[in-house]
Amino acid sequence: GRDSLWTHYFQSSKIGNRINVIYRDKFDTLWIGTNNGISYGTNCSDLNRIECAVGSQVTAITEDRENNIWFGTNNGQLYFYDRISCQRSLVQLPNAPPITCMILDSLGYLWIGTLENGIYRLHLNWRVFNKSNSGIEDNFINDIVEDHQGNLWIATDNKYLFKYQNRKFEKFEVYTRIEGMNEVN
Repeated sequence: GRDSLWTHYFQSSKIGNRINVIYRDKFDTLWIGTNNGISYGTNCSDLNRIECAVGSQVTAITEDRENNIWFGTNNGQLYFYDRISCQRSLVQLPNAPPITCMILDSLGYLWIGTLENGIYRLHLNWRVFNKSNSGIEDNFINDIVEDHQGNLWIATDNKYLFKYQNRKFEKFEVYTRIEGMNEVN
């Protein structure tokens, strides 16, 4: 029957009790960000573990063009994991805000959404986009995705969606039926 399609895994000490984010890389390795660090492997029964600083919850994971893994934490720590040397390095993020999401775009820029300071972009240097210096009207970033045309879409906490295109942000307001949006037939 259909039950044979599902496999149940019991809680593993390598995963912990809370999963915050899951990322599958180009080699089909599963990266699992938890309240206790990060676990990775090709299946849930054979996982390896990378420790983070005490109290760090891994909240965002992405992969760069050299197949290295980047992961961010709720206390503003940004880690770089070199697959060849199997070494983890701490990268200094200015002002260390809580990290909510990360994406490497098609141009090779690393975009990092934060809980309080807007968006950080890393290419050769850090660049920060927030309420005071860009078209973003909210410093609480929930998610960042890239579409097929290379535009970035940024979801914020105050019902705004922003599109980053041609070096500028365009705001889209999100409405619900309760707020006056008519039902679409």
